[in-house]
Amino acid sequence: MKKVMVLDYGAEKVAALCELIKAQGFEVELVGRDYRAEAIKADPSIAGVILAGGPYTVYEDDIQVRDPELFNMDIPLLGLGRGMQVMIDCLGGTVTPAGYQYAPTPSKLSLHNTENGIFAGFDAETVKPLGFDAKVSKLPEGFKVLASGHEVESGDNRPFGAIESPEKQLYGIQYVVDTEQSDNDQAAIRNFLNLL
Repeated sequence: MKKVMVLDYGAEKVAALCELIKAQGFEVELVGRDYRAEAIKADPSIAGVILAGGPYTVYEDDIQVRDPELFNMDIPLLGLGRGMQVMIDCLGGTVTPAGYQYAPTPSKLSLHNTENGIFAGFDAETVKPLGFDAKVSKLPEGFKVLASGHEVESGDNRPFGAIESPEKQLYGIQYVVDTEQSDNDQAAIRNFLNLL
């Protein structure tokens, strides 16, 4: 049976995420953020990795990746919330702390690839909570924007709601993913699992 490793970067509903993965026929192992790429490479049953983070700083240094080799393993990896920020920071992009915490706010996002990948079969627009105490302000080379838009109330620009680098098998969702409440969020995770 194929296995998915979930590295916990402070996701609030990580148990629901793990249950969804199991329901799709995968074994799932939840480990801490210090888990090493070497251990993942040594297990041939591991087909994919998810860095599961939420919208808030949980650890003082939680944007810093513990092992940069996580992004050079030749298996699909999905960064959620803070997990996407970890990936961006490690690969040469820019994550800018806001300097304060604020609740996730609704953002209207346009999805740029609904033909394949993690948003296959989605509508072209969606509204998702996208307020974080840090945000991606510059992407590394080789990444494409999958979702962009603006906050509904303030109109603030939200250019990086989701990203992908299919060549590197790296994917990221910046908005809050809630697999307990949202059918769309479940579908995005299932679409990622279909890539494994």
